Amino acid sequence: MAQPKAPAEELKARLTAMSPESHSKFFREILVTLKPVFVSREPNSSKFGYYVPNVPMQDALAICQAVNEREANSIFYSSNHFNAVDSYITRETSDLKAFLDFLSPCYSSLLSSISISFPILQAEQGQSQERKLSLDGMQCLKLLQTSCTKLKTLELVVHPSNSFGLARNAPIYLRLKDSLSRVNEELRRISLLEKVIVRCFGNLDPEVEKLMKGFDWEVDTDQCKPY
Repeated sequence: MAQPKAPAEELKARLTAMSPESHSKFFREILVTLKPVFVSREPNSSKFGYYVPNVPMQDALAICQAVNEREANSIFYSSNHFNAVDSYITRETSDLKAFLDFLSPCYSSLLSSISISFPILQAEQGQSQERKLSLDGMQCLKLLQTSCTKLKTLELVVHPSNSFGLARNAPIYLRLKDSLSRVNEELRRISLLEKVIVRCFGNLDPEVEKLMKGFDWEVDTDQCKPY
């Protein structure tokens, strides 16, 4: 009695039996998801993997790439929302740059929707209460400007590791307002950007939320809201 085919083998067989003209539609059916695609860097490697809850996306992508790598990548990167948030703020910029380098300009320029950590704010030297946009935060925004030229939706995530100066009851100083304005100015330099969403996992200060909404950012303060 023949053993039933594993899902990966079945997918390979279906693609092999198809005409090349049918690949594009089929790629869209299996590579495009309404769920976020989580990006993770492989240990001690420059490569990245992808995880979608309850969806074998990594295997599906590899199989489609084996059939037509360029078309599979174009559909995958242009049509999904990628979550590249890293709660380890000291490596946020380096990992974002590594991810975009891994894609190469050919595919990083196709990204249309991505989540990253909210750009880091830091204290002015000798002024513990004043907040300014950090060099790492600025570099993240510059990377998006130069590499993600078709970006339409950007989600900025506020989590415990980067909520300095943004959490409830934090003093609101002029420098913080200036820093948020600077973030907004840099975002507006992403020419096709249509929507900025701030998702907060914690208690965002009401005054900070008001400032953000004044920039026409959507602010989601539902804590730990599931996708």
